Amino acid sequence: MREVVHDLEHELAELSRLVERVEEWLTSDPTWNDVGTTFAASQVHSFYGGVERCLLLLTDPQSKPRHSGGWHTDLLRALEHEDAFPYHDLRLLLAFRHFYRNSSAVFLDPIKVEVVVRTLISCWPALSHWLWERLRGLRAP
Repeated sequence: MREVVHDLEHELAELSRLVERVEEWLTSDPTWNDVGTTFAASQVHSFYGGVERCLLLLTDPQSKPRHSGGWHTDLLRALEHEDAFPYHDLRLLLAFRHFYRNSSAVFLDPIKVEVVVRTLISCWPALSHWLWERLRGLRAP
């Protein structure tokens, strides 16, 4: 259990740094050109990957990487009715991550990427709180 707690703490710290970096970029009056849009999209991809690692640790700490096509959606759907869990925002981020992984940066629409980035920023406080509450539960004797 100690390893799971350590891994969760590490992932949460990394996610916090990523969100801070994106917030800083957004407040710098970014240009949504190809470079800025690609940067933002890659941050969403990284963010969701970190969230998924946290969720896997919380739901099945002994699990190995999964290879079935629907496990990403199944993992998220299993938490849909959890109190204060930002399920719908994370569904949007998962859909975007799937699109980003399977397409070329040529197809990135700056307006859609901005919407997804702002969703990431807006869901982070609730998600962070939800994750930290679960971590506190793991630390409890």
